Amino acid sequence: MAATKPGSSLFACILKFFQNNPINTLARQPHCLYLHMIKNNTQTHNTMTTYNEYKAIKTVQNTLVTELSTIINKLPKDATGMIQENVRMTEEYKSLNIQFEREFKKLQDINIFGNKNFKKEISKERKEKRKERYN
Repeated sequence: MAATKPGSSLFACILKFFQNNPINTLARQPHCLYLHMIKNNTQTHNTMTTYNEYKAIKTVQNTLVTELSTIINKLPKDATGMIQENVRMTEEYKSLNIQFEREFKKLQDINIFGNKNFKKEISKERKEKRKERYN
């Protein structure tokens, strides 16, 4: 049970991530605009109007989701591969899991928006990657 107390080495990496990670703040600030646009189905001039902007935001959000996933995967697991019950019952884990779910949902919203609005560009990029792979 000592490893699940706030301030222990188990949660030091979680707290450090939320306090000091610049990716977290970078991903939240621009994404608020895009999420607002996606939910309200409105087009604005300052939000994801080009394919390059979409790719940049998607990369930042994907990095954030990967970082959160890595932290969750480092938590101690029991014999079945599940995160230990005493860890899952802590407030730190619950807040981390909620944060991961929110950021993952944002990534899904970005992908839905991108696939809807940049279908041609995505298809063209995939074709180019396939050509490079087979040449």
